[in-house]
Formats: sequence, structure tokens, C-alpha cells
Amino acid sequence: MKSFFQPRPSPDAAETAELRSMMAAVQRSQAVIEFELDGTIISANPNFLAVIGYELAEVKGRHHRMLMDPAEAASPAYTDFWRRLNAGEFIADKFIRYGKGGARAVIEASYNPIFGADGKPYKVVKFATDVTAAEVERERRAEADRVAAEVQASVVQATGRGLSAMAAGDLSYRIGEAFPGDYAILREDFNRAMAALDEAVAVIRGNAGSMQSGANEISSAAEDLSRRTERQAAGLEQTAAALTRSPPPSARRLRTLRLRMWSWARPAARPRLAAPSSSAPSPPWARSRNPPIRSARSSASSMKSPSRPTFWP
Repeated sequence: MKSFFQPRPSPDAAETAELRSMMAAVQRSQAVIEFELDGTIISANPNFLAVIGYELAEVKGRHHRMLMDPAEAASPAYTDFWRRLNAGEFIADKFIRYGKGGARAVIEASYNPIFGADGKPYKVVKFATDVTAAEVERERRAEADRVAAEVQASVVQATGRGLSAMAAGDLSYRIGEAFPGDYAILREDFNRAMAALDEAVAVIRGNAGSMQSGANEISSAAEDLSRRTERQAAGLEQTAAALTRSPPPSARRLRTLRLRMWSWARPAARPRLAAPSSSAPSPPWARSRNPPIRSARSSASSMKSPSRPTFWP
């Protein structure tokens, strides 16, 4: 009869089994390769061999530098790298390795010195993850960003030259170089705007020329009017000067009239009446030897003739 009581495994056996299970899980999920302390390859699991494209027989017993760039493998830094591992130092980083045919592989890996019972490292195990695809995509994006930055810089420079030309008054400038992608619309819009602006300025210049011509005509007319005004003012000044040197015509006429009236009023100046002829009838008072004597009042009144002026010069 089979016993239901099985002997329990010893703690060491359980721990060993657990470690073996963990290592199996690591072997399934990661690329693993083992090295001697001098860098000689001891073994590599299928995941690592798939990354570098080699078979195990092609890499076993060969040095780690077969996976390196020759220039890097010959550098002092590479020598120091193995010196640090032999000293028991753990190293983790992103590395670039080259597989069969020079195929580039990017891995995130850790180099782990393995210590023996004496506490000294006796080999190095590298656990790696292939990130080549992600790195290639990152580099592709970086390159695209670089190219886009260069294109953008070129577009900005070309547009800046156009704006500088416009600021300097050169409206005939056009962007001749082709802009890639969506920037082509910017080039077309800029050239179209410059053409429209050039046409508008040409119209403004034409109108300004017409205005200038009209202004010149107005200025010429104003100068002509000014000259005529000056001539008229000079004539008026001459006339005024002549008037100040001689009495006005009205005063001369008044003086002449006064002189005539004055000469008429003087008895000596009056024209003498002709003597009456003998055949003419004599007035009644003349027939008498003693003519009638007028009174002083009648004589005075007779001296006041209606036609005699009352103002004497």
C-alpha cells in the first residue's frame, strides 16, 4: 500500500529548485550570454543568438569584441570596461552591438559578475533586452525632427529675406525656391500678397503723380496771382503817392468854381452894360432930371441878388 506521507524536500533542495525555475524564466524572457573574466564567450541562449544572428558554435570560445565596433574594441575605455567587471563591478547601460554581417543591434543590458564560494568573481553573465526596433523608431523620429527643423529654418530664412526686401521697398521680390509640403502654401500666399501690394503701390504712385502735377499747377497759378497782386499793389502805391503830391480832382473843381464865383462877384470884374441907343425908349426915371432916390433899405435889398453867392473865397 502506497503511503500518503511523502518526505518533504530539504530547504536546500527547495531553494535550488526555485533558483532553477527563476533562471528558466529569465532564459525564456531575456537574452542571456555568459563570459569568462577575460571576455571569452562561454554560452548564449537562443534569445541572444537571435539578436546577433549567430549560431552558438559560431560564437562559443570567441572573445566578446567580435560583437563590438573595431574602433571601440581597441579603445582604452573597452579595456577599462573588463577591468571593472573583473573587480566585481556591476555595469548596466544601453549598448550597441553588431551581429552577423554587421547587423546593428541595440540592447539594454546588465553585466553581472558571478561570485564563487570564495567571494571572488569567476564569470560574467549578461542579461539583455533587444530594443533595436524601438531605437530605430526613435532615431527615425529624431531624424525626421532634424529634417523638419532644417526645412523650417530654410523656410524662415527665405521668408525673412522676402520681408526684409519688402521693408526696404523692393516689392518686386518673390520667393523663388520651392517650399516642401504644407510650406508651399505659405510661399504662394507670400508671392500673391507681394504682387497685390506692388500693384496697389503702383496705383498710389500714379495718383500721387497726378496730385503732384495738380499741386504744381496750383503753385504756378498762385505765383502768377502773387506777381499780379504785387504789380497792382505797386500801381496803387504810385497812385496814392500821386494823390498825396496833388490835390484831388474834386478839390480842384471846387477851387475853380470858387474862383469863378469870386470873379463874378467883384464889380470890376463884371461885364459892362452897353449904353442905350438914342432910339431906345428911356425908362421913366431917366426922363426926369431928378431921378427917384431909393431908400437905404431898398438899396440894400437890391444889392442882394438871388444869384450872388454868399460865400467868398
